[in-house]
Amino acid sequence: MGQRSQALWRIVAFVYGITVAALISGIVSIVALAWGVVDIFWQLLTGRNDLSEDSRPATIVTETLQWNLDLTIYAFVGKGSMQWLPSW
Repeated sequence: MGQRSQALWRIVAFVYGITVAALISGIVSIVALAWGVVDIFWQLLTGRNDLSEDSRPATIVTETLQWNLDLTIYAFVGKGSMQWLPSW
């Protein structure tokens, strides 16, 4: 990829990151907070860790936050690639 082309994609990543990606990550983070509270109480009551780590909600939260971080790193320093959506 040429330098000018990469610079344009980084500009797109900045704009996309502070609008769409921030909105998606914010919604997922709010849901994750509620899920975390339920998970902690479940673990306290049952003594088992059935709801976290490898569960679907945990995967969605992890992938979304990692995607936003990767997008931000790409926008700041150009390392990695531009990804439009997280890979759930």
